[in-house]
Amino acid sequence: MKLRYLFLMLFLYSNIIADSKIPIDVRINSIFHAESQTLLGKENNSSFPQESSGFSSWYNHLFLDYDINDDFYLSLAGKTNLELGNSPYKTPEYLRFVYSSDNINQAIVSEASLNYDNGLVSLNAGRIEVNYDWLSGSMDGAIAMIGDEKSYSFRLFYLENYLDLRYNYYVDFKDVNEELNFYGAIATMNTKYLEATLYTYQMPRLRNISGLHAYVALEKVGFNFASTFSTALQDALYQYDEQFFEASIEGLYKNNFFEMGGSVSGENGLITMLQMGSFLFGQFYLGNQVERQNAKNGYMRYIYAKNRFRFELLAGATLYDYDYNTVFDDLNAQELDVFLGYKFNKVFQLEAGIMFMNVDELDPLSVDQVLINSNLIIHYDNYD
Repeated sequence: MKLRYLFLMLFLYSNIIADSKIPIDVRINSIFHAESQTLLGKENNSSFPQESSGFSSWYNHLFLDYDINDDFYLSLAGKTNLELGNSPYKTPEYLRFVYSSDNINQAIVSEASLNYDNGLVSLNAGRIEVNYDWLSGSMDGAIAMIGDEKSYSFRLFYLENYLDLRYNYYVDFKDVNEELNFYGAIATMNTKYLEATLYTYQMPRLRNISGLHAYVALEKVGFNFASTFSTALQDALYQYDEQFFEASIEGLYKNNFFEMGGSVSGENGLITMLQMGSFLFGQFYLGNQVERQNAKNGYMRYIYAKNRFRFELLAGATLYDYDYNTVFDDLNAQELDVFLGYKFNKVFQLEAGIMFMNVDELDPLSVDQVLINSNLIIHYDNYD
């Protein structure tokens, strides 16, 4: 069955890519992913042995746009992940460090929406792919926007359920806030020197999330700043407010990109803010405890890119607290990530990385990790 699916998808892709006269807009994102993770355990604790796991999968996202007329268009999309290989952890304590590959590789997400766009006003209704700060995935609901992404815009949304399927994890939230659901507003501004986003997400009687993200761009230097607050309301099971700040400075010299920055989380960590959707901490693949209590993080990133080749090095350290059962202040963690990438042509590219995280021996929740992964990425679109 797996081989039949594999050959069917390869045949579909080869025909789509070969045909340049498709009457509809098509976008394909396909990733052959393989990873091997080793947890190094705790000294003198047999419950945390050194153990490795791994899995490989084939992730696909096919997106189609069909123009009904000048203003209306229909969007159809589908995501699926097929397990190619799986070697899970045997230690029960380690299963919480990874998403269940059974859930990941059995998941299929369909998307469909009816859309209107006249250049000034746009409306989308159905299951929609969104990617906002602290909120991403396939959402059931409606989005209305006035303006355009290139200058100024104001967006309102009302959503019920959402699913987030990627090549290495899967999250499915149904009836997010019972019958009240959740809604929000996002305002953006893009000028020559400033890009700014102001947002608020409201979950009645449960939680509000509001924040600001700004980027100042000069000739060869840029400054990033982001601030997010989450407020617990009367029906929230987790009755604690959360907050997160981050800032960075970046520069470009010829083929070299440099970035230095840091972040601070509040005294309650980021438990519920992360549950609202995926916020991918751009500085670390493994997170480096940035979501923990009073996490003070500093990092440096270097990227070299020339022609089709890309090299990235990222290193950082985090001080954080743990006081759920036993109080530990100023625990520390360090992470080092190295990535290589090569783009063969407009369609195919290969990337690989090795990530290492060292955590404090006193940390009762986490252990040292080594993760090696590789992705063969297929991307095609015929959008103008």
